[in-house]
Amino acid sequence: MSGSIKYFFDTQVISEVERGEIKQSEWDAALAYIRRSGEYWISPLTISELLWGLNNSDPSYFETHQRRVRILYAKGAKLFLDFPRYHIANILNVPYRRSPTLESDFAFSIEVLLWARSKAELETGVFMPHMHKAVRLRLDRFEREIRLLQNGFISLLSTLKGAPKAKYSIDAWAHRIQQEYELAETSSCLSVFVEGLSAAFEHEVWMRNKARNRNYDVRKHTSDLVDGQQLIYLFDPFAVIVSRDSDLRKIIKASPQRRRIMSISALIELPMKQPDCH
Repeated sequence: MSGSIKYFFDTQVISEVERGEIKQSEWDAALAYIRRSGEYWISPLTISELLWGLNNSDPSYFETHQRRVRILYAKGAKLFLDFPRYHIANILNVPYRRSPTLESDFAFSIEVLLWARSKAELETGVFMPHMHKAVRLRLDRFEREIRLLQNGFISLLSTLKGAPKAKYSIDAWAHRIQQEYELAETSSCLSVFVEGLSAAFEHEVWMRNKARNRNYDVRKHTSDLVDGQQLIYLFDPFAVIVSRDSDLRKIIKASPQRRRIMSISALIELPMKQPDCH
């Protein structure tokens, strides 16, 4: 794989750094390695999950959520993936229609949050340097994206409870994604989607099989959905997910893209394995 590798983190990694389960020294070493070997990117799904947590938490926990966003927005992290459907469209260099209500300036939104002194101030307005008026951060925009995904996830998997095991076709599934992303007409090469979405497909099959169990509560497993959405970024041949979920590679073991899922523990160990040049 030539070109710059795009490393990005899932939400659980960021939360573990904030809680101290991943030491600051280990985090710093991991980021230093990423910057030497590739680029540090941020997924809007990770941002949205963190801000969803902030929006649904007690105001007294504001600083905790703010610290998590500050960790995500580490020094030098100025590159942002777009939401999956638009990221794929950009890779394929095809036109697309973007919702005007969907967040696009992730860096500015993060800066507003980091300047805020309280959760309430995000609603009333945050005074930013060099700005003539206070700026509000619409947390509901980020929550809306997560909610839409969750509602679709719950609606789909709830219908599978008690259903017999079915065989799913990756060709049919990939074609459905093309249509949902409104890319079916502009990019008719189905094989590109089949190859690029193989990890996401394996994950969806795994979720569907779990949902067949009558004791499975879909509403308690919505985090699985975000994992599946993050896997869509592997459509980008330079994307690498750094995850805390040790089972994720096992879930998608049939996909060659599993090689581009790295555990945070493996990433932390890499700088230690680098030869000492002194």
